[in-house]
Amino acid sequence: MLKVLFPKSFCHYEYSRFGAELELFARWLLAAGYLPGAATRRHVHRLKCILEATAALQCGRVLLEAELDGALAFVPGALRHASTERAYRRFLKAEGRLEETQPQDPVEQLLLRYREYLLDVRGLAPATIGQHLGTIEEFLSMSAGPSQDLSALTSEHVENFIHILSRRVLRQTLQHKVAHLRAFLRFCGDRGKTARGLARLMHDDPSERLADVA
Repeated sequence: MLKVLFPKSFCHYEYSRFGAELELFARWLLAAGYLPGAATRRHVHRLKCILEATAALQCGRVLLEAELDGALAFVPGALRHASTERAYRRFLKAEGRLEETQPQDPVEQLLLRYREYLLDVRGLAPATIGQHLGTIEEFLSMSAGPSQDLSALTSEHVENFIHILSRRVLRQTLQHKVAHLRAFLRFCGDRGKTARGLARLMHDDPSERLADVA
C-alpha cells in the first residue's frame, strides 16, 4: 500500500524502522473509509514523523495508553497532529494493541475524562492539552486536601491560587492559566463534581479578579 500512496518516495517509508507499522496503518485507513488521496498520505507521513521522533516506542506489541502518552510526550510539538494521533489510537484499538489505563483515584479518572473531552470535543492539540492539564495539576497540588475531593473546593482555593500565580508569572501567562482553570471548573461543575459557581467567579482579566478579592 505504501507503494501506491507514495510511488516516488515509498522507499523512505518502506525502509523506515516503522515501515511495517506504517503499512498496516495505511491499510487500516483505507479500510476505515479514508480515500486513497491526500488525506491518507498526510496521516501516514505525519505518523512516520511522530514515530521516528519517539525515543523508545516499540510497535507490534500491546501498549498501555499511559505508555503511548509517555512516548508521544517526547515528540516536538511541531511534529504532533491531534487528528493523526486520534486515527493512530483508533488503529491500535482496532488491532487490539492499545489497552486503556484505568486510574483508581477518582480525581485521576476525572482528569482522564477531561483530557478526552479536550481532545475529542474541543479538538485541542496535544501540546495545548498538556498546558491545560499542567495548570490543573498545579492548582490541585496547591489545594492539598481538596485535590482528592473536588467537592470540597471553595472560592478561597481559587483566589489563593490566582494570588500565588500573580506573583510568579507574567500577566499574559496568568490569563492563560486562569482560562485553563475556569474551563476545568466549568467542566466539573456541569458534572456535579464541584460547586457550579466556581467557574463564574473567574474573570477573563485576572487583574479584575484580584481587585475583587483585595
